[in-house]
Amino acid sequence: MVSVSTHLRSLACILLDSTLRHLYQYSQCTSPKSHRLCHTDHLQGPSSSVSTFSLWLKSEHYSISLINIIPTSQLAIQLVTTVTFSIFSDYWRNRPAVMSFSTFWGLLTTAILAAWTVPIGLKWFAFEMYRAAVPYGPLSMSWAK
Repeated sequence: MVSVSTHLRSLACILLDSTLRHLYQYSQCTSPKSHRLCHTDHLQGPSSSVSTFSLWLKSEHYSISLINIIPTSQLAIQLVTTVTFSIFSDYWRNRPAVMSFSTFWGLLTTAILAAWTVPIGLKWFAFEMYRAAVPYGPLSMSWAK
């Protein structure tokens, strides 16, 4: 059995690498002459490289600094759900159920965004919770191991 501390150490390394890469990208995009949309996360899926959330914020006429900052909250949600789902998966010893719950979040948020003609609060919820489907990957990799 893999201990929770081993999971947390692995997650910390992955998240540190991701955060450092993110900060480097952000530093490249914050010059006063840069008027382009720089912060990008996902278009193809929650771990892809083009942020539909950023594009939507841009279409809603948010400032460039907010477009770069607001979507980083998705990473916090991803961190919390990945650690929480991993702990519950080890505690219950039922990875398929936890993976199914993660998949449910992905399906729910994608369905909300696909409908698109939903209240603005529901769009915010869907964009923020979109990354709650990411823990499926680490859970399936640890299960295969």
